[in-house]
Amino acid sequence: MTTEINFIKKQPNKKLFLMLSTGVFLLLACCILTALLFQKNSVEKEISASETYLTGLEIKIAEQQQDTAGTREMEQLLNEIQGIKGEATPIIPLFHVVYGLFGGAEQLVSYENVSANSFVVTASYPSMDDVAKFIAELSDLAYVSEVQLTSVITLEENYEAVLTVQLQEEILMEELGTHDEVIE
Repeated sequence: MTTEINFIKKQPNKKLFLMLSTGVFLLLACCILTALLFQKNSVEKEISASETYLTGLEIKIAEQQQDTAGTREMEQLLNEIQGIKGEATPIIPLFHVVYGLFGGAEQLVSYENVSANSFVVTASYPSMDDVAKFIAELSDLAYVSEVQLTSVITLEENYEAVLTVQLQEEILMEELGTHDEVIE
């Protein structure tokens, strides 16, 4: 048999190296893309969770501001009410004091506050002595400065007297000003 000798140098297989390097490159590229996609999804979840948390905080802050504003308004209204009570003439307690001076409920005909320091009362009395007694009782009150008998009308058996009463507002406020009346 004859042996064949080949003097031509064998060329390395370039295609195999190219295919191996391309395969390794594609495998690395796939790994990098997978890692980037995983990281992107993770960051998007964190952003979504942060936005939800931020929205919740904004809602809480808005509610807190409304509660605070409501509390401030309520405190302001209470202060205004206290100021008004402190400055207002104690009309209802004054009426109760005057009403208590009468012998019976049928005796009072009308009661009208003319101003902060005066009122007019019309009442029915059985005699002129009773009118004088009522004027004396009114005059004995510390906050009454003057009682004027404006008019007297004779009705069948009774006398109907109209009295105008002047008040000293400072003394009235001191004596009857600490009232806690319920306004309905």
